[in-house]
This record gives sequence, C-alpha cells and structure tokens, in this order.
Amino acid sequence: FETTYPLRFRVFEDGLFITAADDPYRHLVGHRIETIGGAPVADVLDTIAQYAFIDNDLRKRSWAAAHLLIAPATYQHHGWAAADGRVELETVTPSGERQLNRLDSTIDQSSWDVQGSGYSEGYHWPVGWLTLDDLSGHETLLSRSRLDENYWYTDLDDGRIVYFQFNTSSDQDGGETFAQFTMTLFNDLMTREQAPERLIIDVRQNLGGWIGRSLAVSYLAQISEFCCQRGSVVMLIGRETISAGSVFAGVNEVATRSIAIGEPTGGRPNIYIGHEGFELPYSQLNPEVSAYLYIGTDTADRRHFVAPDIAVPERFSDVMAGRDMALERAMSLTQEEADSFYQNLDSLRPWERASQQPALMHTE
Repeated sequence: FETTYPLRFRVFEDGLFITAADDPYRHLVGHRIETIGGAPVADVLDTIAQYAFIDNDLRKRSWAAAHLLIAPATYQHHGWAAADGRVELETVTPSGERQLNRLDSTIDQSSWDVQGSGYSEGYHWPVGWLTLDDLSGHETLLSRSRLDENYWYTDLDDGRIVYFQFNTSSDQDGGETFAQFTMTLFNDLMTREQAPERLIIDVRQNLGGWIGRSLAVSYLAQISEFCCQRGSVVMLIGRETISAGSVFAGVNEVATRSIAIGEPTGGRPNIYIGHEGFELPYSQLNPEVSAYLYIGTDTADRRHFVAPDIAVPERFSDVMAGRDMALERAMSLTQEEADSFYQNLDSLRPWERASQQPALMHTE
C-alpha cells in the first residue's frame, strides 16, 4: 500500500465515483464506476468492505473504497487485475457515455497520504489534482470551505441561524484554543440583542480527538437558551462522524434533545478507547486491543451508530449542482417536524426514539 494510483473514490447514493485525480487520470474525474476487472462494482464493494473494522454498512463501503481502491495490491489480490497488472474500469462519464479505461500508472505515495488529511477524509483532495469542484464549476460549499480549520462558526439567514462546524476539539494552530473558542461562541450567542432561533452543529467531518473537550460544547448548550427546545439544536452527521465525533453526537442528544440530519454516524456513541499494541510471538504481527469502554450516553444505549432523524444521503448529482442538501434541510426544518421526533422531552433515553431503531437492527 506504499504505491497507489493518483485517484480518489467515494461512494454516493447514486453510485461509486472518482472524485479527484492527477495525471494521467484527470479525465476520469466525475466518472461513475460500473465494473472493475470485469466484476460489477456492487460485488467489488461487498468484497472489500469485509476489511473495514466498522459497524455501519455505509461507512464500511465508503472507507474501503477510499482506502483500498487506490492501491494496486487490492486488485491483484482479488484477481481484478490482468496478468500484466493493468486494471480495466468500465465507467460512465457525466454526459452518460460508457467508456473502458485502464489503470496502469502509479505514484510512490502511500494510501494514507492520498486519502486523508487529518481534517477531512471524504473530501480531502490533494493540492493540484482535478476535483469535482473544478468539474462542477460551482463555488466550494460552505461546509467544505474551511476544512483546514478545527472549529469555526458563522451566521446564516441574517443571524436567525448560527452554523458551527466542529471538526475536532484539538487546539487550532495560531488561533484560539478550543476552550476559548467554545466560551466565545456561547457568550456571543447568549448576549446578542436578537437571539438566534437555531444552532446547527456540523460534525460530518469530525474524525475524533479529545472526547472530554468535545463534551464542553454539549454542556454549554445544555445550560443555554437552546437547550431542550425542539428544533433549536440541529446536528449534521455523516459517515465520517467517528470516534470522539460519534460520542459527541450521542451526548449532544442527551444534553439538548438535538435533531440529527444527514447520514448515520460512522461510529457508535459509546466506544472502546485506550488501545495498546503488542507483538504476537510467531507471526510477529502487532495487534492493538482496547479494554476500556467510554460511555458517552448510557450502558443501555446499544446502538451501532447514531441514526439521522431525517435521512439526507450524499448524492453525486447534488455535489455537481453545488448543493449541500443536509444543510438546506437543517435550515428549512419546521417546528411541526421538530416536535415529531421527541414526544417526551423529559425522557432521559433519547436513543429510544423511533428514528434510532435502524441503529439497533444488528444488536444481539
């Protein structure tokens, strides 16, 4: 996995697409993959998803596509490469034309370097590559405009709504510490002459970090005027909401009765942490095992992920149209809709609301 193709793949509801590429594959950006080495793309994703150590099926397939399909070793191992090492991709162009393309040129970069940045996994597109943003011709979406920042906020709809992107609780280099930023944010919200009606917390790019720090946001929201009013706090969640991000999603439900919009989180609200590695004596492999369970919500919460109250899947067509459908849905949420998700605000078990049943379907 130290040698890769200069490509980025992403699973959308409407298919598997190439989202970014460098020479000699820049012409493939925006192509939908139909077959790989003659195998239907659905079968390929089912096969490689087995290597993803994740509970959420969408996250499994998305992670496997991003991490494994850029590596020639994946195709060779599963017999999707020809004898000469070339890989045939049957694709459909954005204009609907079917093409047969071949992968035969690699770069000396690891899969980790190509697929992740530390801030964003799904929309990390290496500098200088051709991307979907270039192809669409639209301005970069608000939610992807500042992915190199750990946390930031801005007003929407003339201050009626505040949008807070929370990517990690690690301190921002050269800026306010997370503790300072959190106090600044809530002091601003609580001292305005015209109080905002809704706080949207976007954790779709939250890959984790320091769990204890993250919880301060929920605690401050809980003692603020936003707490426990249906629809006043909305979370945008997705497949990249993992680790401390998924714990925060669960805790924030308990603290504020927030409404979740988007895709299922990529991780559970209660997770094992503090892993330690050791070497196996014969194979000399180095597994890591965690014996410490961090309970973000409650031991009765058996969910494999936090499910959205309102499902808004990622679609390639929306990206090309320059639209963030989850954010749009959060802004247009009506009070009647908000009221429907928490029948009893006094309930201390928000994970039992009807929208969370899909997260329990695999629980034994």
